[in-house]
Amino acid sequence: MSRSSQDLSGKKSPSQEKDESVIIPPFDNSALLARFRLTLIGRTFHTGGRSIDALLAFMPRSGIRDVAGRVRGVDLGNGRFHFDFDSEDDLQKVLKKRPCHFNKWTFALERWEPNLQDNFPSSVTFWVRIRGIPLHYWVELAFKKIGDALGFVEAVDEKEGSVLVSVDVTQPLKMKKKAQFDNGDEVTVTLEMISFTATVSTVS
Repeated sequence: MSRSSQDLSGKKSPSQEKDESVIIPPFDNSALLARFRLTLIGRTFHTGGRSIDALLAFMPRSGIRDVAGRVRGVDLGNGRFHFDFDSEDDLQKVLKKRPCHFNKWTFALERWEPNLQDNFPSSVTFWVRIRGIPLHYWVELAFKKIGDALGFVEAVDEKEGSVLVSVDVTQPLKMKKKAQFDNGDEVTVTLEMISFTATVSTVS
């Protein structure tokens, strides 16, 4: 007779226990949420030959992000890290200087939020110049609609023909788009990344 997965005492075998989730009882995590309200979380996309510890030491320096002594960086492993700030002003100062680069190495940096996704954060914010729109169609609405096809548009500069957009760099970027206006006119526009050196997939 084969042995049952349970012994006579009713206890489950180790193999059964491995398949079961550990149930965590309810608890109050409001203090934790408050603790991380001034936290930015970052994620690198290419870690070969580069040190997270060097990035954490280098980025707060004066002349780079100018928050030295008022922020603490922690390596979370697997290319992820976070910065804890003393003030909202310093946190916003760093966010406004995106996209973030270190030694020709671009990384995502976003405000922390409760998130279970392994690929968070995966978006990078940068300026994109849009070429090919006829001058008589250079309006904010046109640039924003084209930017929306890339990701979340944070700002538009119609004088320069560019948009500040947050894109998911884990997805291919299509660098040519067709744009059609309400009178039927259609043009093909090309998108040019400005001050962005990360290696990302593109589709012509």
